[in-house]
Amino acid sequence: MAENIGATARAMMNCGLSELRVVAPRDGWPNPVAVPMAAGGAQIIENATVYDDIAAAALPAAPPAKRQKPMACAPGAPKPCPPCKASQLVPVKKMPHNSHP
Repeated sequence: MAENIGATARAMMNCGLSELRVVAPRDGWPNPVAVPMAAGGAQIIENATVYDDIAAAALPAAPPAKRQKPMACAPGAPKPCPPCKASQLVPVKKMPHNSHP
């Protein structure tokens, strides 16, 4: 349904995605019903590519870019904490089942 494609375009816009691939749309394409549901993602609707089958849509549009150097972790990702020593552990008071503190 065109409304679902429009809602998908809106979700893609919210997540910073732009390449919409539509496979064998039931109600034909382009479909003006999709644009109001896109709520700001009309450009994604206008640039959508239509495919006859899922196999064609799954092919990459361009070869993936090669990374210049491997990254140890994503920028801003939390670093793992060092292992705890037994002397640093705090005993936990066990509560009876179904009781609240």
